[in-house]
Amino acid sequence: MSNNRLSGRLPILDGPSPLKRIEWEKNDMEDSIPLSYVQMLALTSLNIAGNKLSGSLPGGLQFLTNSEELTIYKNSLAGTIPAGLLFLTNLATLTLSNNQLSGSIPEEVLRLNALKEVDLSHNRLSGSLPSVLGANLERFAAFSNSLNGTFPWTTPSPLLEWVRLSGNRLTGTLPWTDIAKFPLLAVIEMLGNELTGGLEEAMGQLTTMKMIEWIASGLTGTIPASIGNMTKLRGLRLGGNQLSGTLPSELGDLKNHEALILNDNYDLNGTIPTALAELVKLGKSYMFYMMAGYGAV
Repeated sequence: MSNNRLSGRLPILDGPSPLKRIEWEKNDMEDSIPLSYVQMLALTSLNIAGNKLSGSLPGGLQFLTNSEELTIYKNSLAGTIPAGLLFLTNLATLTLSNNQLSGSIPEEVLRLNALKEVDLSHNRLSGSLPSVLGANLERFAAFSNSLNGTFPWTTPSPLLEWVRLSGNRLTGTLPWTDIAKFPLLAVIEMLGNELTGGLEEAMGQLTTMKMIEWIASGLTGTIPASIGNMTKLRGLRLGGNQLSGTLPSELGDLKNHEALILNDNYDLNGTIPTALAELVKLGKSYMFYMMAGYGAV
């Protein structure tokens, strides 16, 4: 029943039901999630995203032990994320973004072994990030919240590809030596946080990296020459920080580069490496703006 203009309350289903999938995505359904939904023990997928649902997430979600997908983004749900989700041992996808959820992220939920994708973005979550990720987690997003504390993940997560944490209040330095051991990490977004410290030579070990986005994140120091080893990198967005020194000539080794944004780093100086002129895919470069001094390519 997805992608219609259905309105009113979600239908209440009485008694045990053999239903395995419920899809009411992108309608105009209102009010709260019926408690009868958490009594549907055969349910493997619940998709009620893109409606006008309010209230809180039902506490009985932990009874949906066969669930593989909970897709409830873009509603007006408030309250906290139920810790009882830790009992959903088959859960692979948890999408709760664009709601009004508050409180902390339950530590145990991200440890679920079947979990592959989590999106908690655009809520009102606070507290620190969970200290451990599940062994099979591939994508984690929690941008545009009020999360604080430091980047906690120092043990390599073997399948993690995406980390999107922009628009929070994270502090401290990034443990580059540990992050460099994540074998498949391709995207890390940290823009708009309150980080300290800078980029390190160890980041050059992230040869799977495709996107680095840390605009206005409080970074200091220089851009390391080892960045030239990240040959799959398509975007480097570091504008609005406090980077200094010169641009390494190794930037010219990034043949897949499409976007290089270094504006508003007032202490970057020197000349622009001539090798950048050979990056034929580079279509968006703002590095000439608000630098201390530069020469022509």
